[in-house]
Amino acid sequence: MPYINAFYNKASREGDQTLKKVYEDFLLIAEFCKDSHFLSVLNNPTLSVSQVNDFFKATIFAHTSPTTKSMIDVLMSKDRISDLPDMAKGFVNLYQHKNNIVKVYLTLAKAMDQAKIDKLVAKYTQGKQAEIYSEIQPDLIGGYIIQIDQNRHDTSVKYKLNQVSNQILS
Repeated sequence: MPYINAFYNKASREGDQTLKKVYEDFLLIAEFCKDSHFLSVLNNPTLSVSQVNDFFKATIFAHTSPTTKSMIDVLMSKDRISDLPDMAKGFVNLYQHKNNIVKVYLTLAKAMDQAKIDKLVAKYTQGKQAEIYSEIQPDLIGGYIIQIDQNRHDTSVKYKLNQVSNQILS
């Protein structure tokens, strides 16, 4: 998408603080884009730019920087607002790539304090900055599943029991 690099460069020229804020804004926008009502507004060709702008004032603009607002204004003026979900995802991915940030998906059998989570994640991220998304799944019985990019490591008791069961049955 041609706008991603241009928007990244614009935010970057405004300084590191602005770039980080725009990144945080696009993380928020990506969350908004998971909502079906929000997406229906973006994809509604019958709404005028003014109506979409009013919608954004009521939802996103109250939480975003002027730089992010100006970027969204560009999308609206070019009739590309329906590209916002891909734009947000692309901006986030570009920022993370350029800043050596990895997404870590951690599934735990039970709650773990943050210090232990950080230590566990550090074993797998090799000094890279990690953005951690975690959830609890008691059916794992014990252990954890950690996924970074396409690499998945499953130490759960459930996984080990399934392996033993498959060996016995084969």
